[in-house]
Amino acid sequence: MKNVEPGAFGLGRSDPFFEVAKKNADYRLATIKWQVVYRSEDIPNNLNPYWRPTTIGLEELCYGNLDWPLKITVYDYNKGGTHKKIGEFETTIALLHDQIAVKGNADREKAIPVGREGRFKIYGLVCVLQADLVNLAGGV
Repeated sequence: MKNVEPGAFGLGRSDPFFEVAKKNADYRLATIKWQVVYRSEDIPNNLNPYWRPTTIGLEELCYGNLDWPLKITVYDYNKGGTHKKIGEFETTIALLHDQIAVKGNADREKAIPVGREGRFKIYGLVCVLQADLVNLAGGV
């Protein structure tokens, strides 16, 4: 991730965390909103973060539709709540599953670029190390 927190003498490091949001559209009003469904922990002073795995229900995440639009946004955490956006990308569960890194967190072939809307600059890369679809109900 790009360091957006240079600190004193350029010695600071970003404290990245990410949010996953699903797309909600009201076509009657011609509006699109993103509803945050998950927020990771922040990783202090780290430009190569590794976030803990989590479990999110498919209904909550994407209405059970693996092709439903999702947005993943990476921020630099600030105690005052004025978090600074590092970058974001849009995807789906199906696309994330196709991007699972086979060479670990150094897999540049499967890495997803993190950018900013309207800009072509890359502010970081996200490697998906694991993405499993599991039946939490225990049924078939």
